[in-house]
Amino acid sequence: MEPRLRARIGFAILALAVPTQFLVKAVADEPYPGLFMPPFNNVTAVHGMFSRTSFEVTVRFADGGHARIDTELLLAANDATPTSVYASVFDTNLDPTDPRTVAWFRGRLAVLFPRRDAKTVVIDVIRSTYRLADRSLISRHRVRSHQIEVG
Repeated sequence: MEPRLRARIGFAILALAVPTQFLVKAVADEPYPGLFMPPFNNVTAVHGMFSRTSFEVTVRFADGGHARIDTELLLAANDATPTSVYASVFDTNLDPTDPRTVAWFRGRLAVLFPRRDAKTVVIDVIRSTYRLADRSLISRHRVRSHQIEVG
């Protein structure tokens, strides 16, 4: 086949494939992979402001003391990148009464605090809003809190 003819056929296929992709998306939602990028729902930039969710983890001990744990340190035992799992581990998929959840926290706290008797883990879900122009904090508030009884 002549190179010019192959190029024309390739161009014709491409010219038909792109509009077909848009038609499929309009009718049956987007097949993966596609031309459209997924929305980044956890990254919200509206009216010059940016909002993000973070987590504060506090352990309360039997002796009345408490300690705040960095989420990356708490999740260091996992192979996943910690920031990619915060939302599902600490918020949407967290069942504080699930024996597997309690056992995981007990095991992690035994490693992090080997000489202390942990009783409760409190995970506060924090929503912070910043002004993009100067990166200043506009608001910061607790959205919800989870409490896990570990001892």
